[in-house]
Amino acid sequence: MYRIVFYCPDTHLTYDIRALDERGVGGGVTSRIRMAHALAARGHAVTAFVNCPDEGAIAGVEYRHFARLKGVRSLRLRPETLDSDIFIAGTSGGGYDLSSLRGIRIEAKLRILMAHGVEAPGGMDCFPFDFVYAPSAFIRNIAVERWGAPPEKTFVCPRGVVSKYF
Repeated sequence: MYRIVFYCPDTHLTYDIRALDERGVGGGVTSRIRMAHALAARGHAVTAFVNCPDEGAIAGVEYRHFARLKGVRSLRLRPETLDSDIFIAGTSGGGYDLSSLRGIRIEAKLRILMAHGVEAPGGMDCFPFDFVYAPSAFIRNIAVERWGAPPEKTFVCPRGVVSKYF
């Protein structure tokens, strides 16, 4: 069993597994949350630091507001140290920026940047990612050619779908 943390500081919407099934949301949110729930269903301890409406466990995933990790000054929270086996960060809308990771101490054996589009997220320089996870060869090539990601530090894994929705 791995301790897996997802991090997304997007504020343009709120979400959790219910939002995917009841309202529908964009592909970036869908891929993050579906992956988190698939990993939890496989027995991993999964926490999602996201812009969630309520904190707590839903279907095996522990939801926490991303401000608990990023140390927002207006909420008077201190930056924390996060210890996990796998840390997956991504942004797919709103400010499209990961600068909120600056100053946060993240102890993880594997750190992954989840790519969601052709534009590089802001703040990529503030956190040393081990790999860039791209949803297609096209996005992988963009990450290498435009973002400067080392080719050997990128991988492609098409984001899956849930067969019951076919």
